[in-house]
Amino acid sequence: MSKKIFILGGYGNSGYLIADYLLKETDAEITIAGRDLDKARMAAYQLNDKYQDKRSTAVNLSASSFQWIKNAIEGYDYLVLASSSSTFVENVVRACLETNTNYFDTQLSSPQKIKMLRGYEKKINEKGLAFITDGGFHPGLVSAIIRYGSLQFDEAKKAFVHGFARMDWKSYKLSKGTLSEFMTEIKNYNPTIFKKSNWKKAGLLHSKKVYFDREIGVQRTSPYYLEELSELPNLVPSLNEAGFYVCGLDWFTKNFVAPLGYFSFKVIGDLTTKPLVKLFKWSCKKFSKPPYKIKLKLIAEGEKDGRNKKTEITLEHKDGYVMTAIPVAVSLKQIINGTINPNGLCFQGNVVEISSFFEDLQKLGIKIRYK
Repeated sequence: MSKKIFILGGYGNSGYLIADYLLKETDAEITIAGRDLDKARMAAYQLNDKYQDKRSTAVNLSASSFQWIKNAIEGYDYLVLASSSSTFVENVVRACLETNTNYFDTQLSSPQKIKMLRGYEKKINEKGLAFITDGGFHPGLVSAIIRYGSLQFDEAKKAFVHGFARMDWKSYKLSKGTLSEFMTEIKNYNPTIFKKSNWKKAGLLHSKKVYFDREIGVQRTSPYYLEELSELPNLVPSLNEAGFYVCGLDWFTKNFVAPLGYFSFKVIGDLTTKPLVKLFKWSCKKFSKPPYKIKLKLIAEGEKDGRNKKTEITLEHKDGYVMTAIPVAVSLKQIINGTINPNGLCFQGNVVEISSFFEDLQKLGIKIRYK
């Protein structure tokens, strides 16, 4: 029997692509849901026309009402939360628990979201549900690529992932929710890395120089902790150093807007969100310049056959929304075809079957290179 998947935010930048890849790769039935029924209907119509079937339907739904969500998702196997706003995530979580619906989100990782989900972990386990969080590429692919790279060694010792993310902001229609999520990343900035087998906070000025490619060149990357990394010492016990480092913002946003946002949140609090969102949007559109691409580069060291070894693996796509959608769709494909059977609260990057996961990422258009 086909799985029924409800995508809240299914006509958005990443939500629509998730639906598209699922229809391409599985026999799932998809419901596109959001506040704008006309947009949901248009998305469903386009997908049905593309695949010449009627597996896509549309529903008008606002996440602001727990009861509305509960009524809408009754009988579904999975709800995918692909909307940009994190305001009503708890309504969705409660509705999934009430209706015994499995959950998968693509929300940016935040301490607030993880704490909320942890609060429901006992109920999730009691009901035997799978709640997969931090889907996409950032978070979502960072611990996955470290797990994948560790297969190259008998014992992996060091694994650092460096991310370059730069988008052509002028070419996207970005909602206020999406922009607010970016500011939340700045607000929650945490430079923690894994060093000498312990998690430690690096200084705010700590960075690494890394060469990405001929277009990007050498960049300074800054540490950025993701919650999915917390499970790595158990998943790859031989590791004694690991971390995620990022770069890609234009010079003005990086040197002025981001620091202003970070310290404003610390001193004034959330009252600064609206003006900072406007400043962030203006700055990115004004100063962002090519190359526009998303790139993750793993640099790992360890032992193989009694010798020291170093390996590099890079993932790349020109579109950040595609880079988000493909890992989510591949993860759900593994669930649908029985490759994995997750239970409880899980991180996407830590629950997937790693070898076939990367095979499918490449099949669907993410460039993977090995050195």
